[in-house]
Amino acid sequence: MHFENVETLEYKRSTLFEVAFQARFPEILEIQSEAPIAFQEELIKEGYTEIRSRVQYGDLPSNQTLEPSKIFNFLSEQDDWEVTLSRHYLTLSCYGNDKDYIGFKNKLEKVLRIFRAIYKPPYFTRIGLVYRNMANRVFLPQIQTSQISVESFIPKYIFPLLETPMADDVFSLHTISQFNDNEIKVAVYHTLSEETGIYSKTQVTNEKSYTIEIDCFYDSNIYNNDVGVIDGILTKCDSFKQLEWNIFQWSITDTLQEVLGKSQL
Repeated sequence: MHFENVETLEYKRSTLFEVAFQARFPEILEIQSEAPIAFQEELIKEGYTEIRSRVQYGDLPSNQTLEPSKIFNFLSEQDDWEVTLSRHYLTLSCYGNDKDYIGFKNKLEKVLRIFRAIYKPPYFTRIGLVYRNMANRVFLPQIQTSQISVESFIPKYIFPLLETPMADDVFSLHTISQFNDNEIKVAVYHTLSEETGIYSKTQVTNEKSYTIEIDCFYDSNIYNNDVGVIDGILTKCDSFKQLEWNIFQWSITDTLQEVLGKSQL
C-alpha cells in the first residue's frame, strides 16, 4: 500500500486504548454444545483466571428464527487481557497500559496454540489485528491548560469540512476508508465527536475526541494442516502492525506528535 513507511517511534504518552486480534473459522459445534473445560484449564495456566459466559442472538437461519450463540470470555485478574471464544471466532484483546506489540504477540501465540490443539479447526477464514486510539483532554490532560484543540490533531485531508466556514457548526464527523493491496485489506475509521464511556479503564464523559480505528485483515483461507500455520499467522500480524503504524502516522498531525512526545527507539 502507498502509505509512507514510517520508522517506529516510542511516545511518552499514548492514545491507544485497545488492541485486538481475531481469527474466524468454520463453525465448531463442540463450542456451542459443550462447556470449554479443557480450554479454560489451559488458559488458567496463562493467567486468564476469570470466566464469563453469555448468549448472543445474532444469527438468522433460513427458518427466520434467531439462533442463540454461546460466547465465553476468559479474563486476567486485572481485566486488562481477555480471550473471547465462540463457535465462529477467537479473539485476544488488551485493554490495559501494557500494549507493546512484542508482549501482545507472545500472548497471542500461546492462545492460538492452545486453541489449535484442543479444537483443531480445518482452516481459518479470516485473521485481523485492530488498533483503537482516542485523543482528547482525558487521555492527554496536558492540553487542558493550553490552546490546543482536538481538531488540530486531524490532518486536513481526513475532514476537509473543518477547513470551511461551516467548521464551527460541526457536531460530529465520521469517515470509513477501505484499502486493498490484493492480500492485506484495511478498514480505517476516523471519528470526531463527543464520546462517553470507559476506554481502557478510563472514564470519558461528553468529551470531544478524535478516534482512530485501524483494522488490518487477511480474508483468504489459512489451512490448519500446515505445521507452521501459527508462525505464518504471526508473520502476517507483523505486517499488520507495521501497516497500522504507517496509517496511524498518516492519520495525525505534527501537533499531536508533539503532544505525545515522540522519541526514537
